[in-house]
Amino acid sequence: MTKLRLPRGIDKTLHKRVRDAAAREDKSTANAINEALTGWLASKSGNPISDTWLNIGKEATLNNDKYEKLRSKLVRKTGERYGVITRGELIGIFPNLKEAAAASLKSSGRHGIVTKIGPREPRLVKFG
Repeated sequence: MTKLRLPRGIDKTLHKRVRDAAAREDKSTANAINEALTGWLASKSGNPISDTWLNIGKEATLNNDKYEKLRSKLVRKTGERYGVITRGELIGIFPNLKEAAAASLKSSGRHGIVTKIGPREPRLVKFG
């Protein structure tokens, strides 16, 4: 688990309340903060650029949630393949990165995840 580094000036009590509330909803603190920032940006809407970024952020959240739900299933697949998630859906599994990237670009989504799937190599850890 990585440690969250807060910007200077963030109230530590407020951060603890956010962390506790997120844990009650089975969310990470980062997700809770992202939701709060998204809401704050939405209150500033009317600017086409901020609206576009808000929509991309929503799609990114959908894609990330879908990836988290599918991750354990994807890891069990054999062989080196690439999965593509866009618009909150797994749109396909492809034999190589080039085809996966092309499928992601062809999709009508504004955000996509292309991930290598299959068994992971064990990580080497050196002691001493």
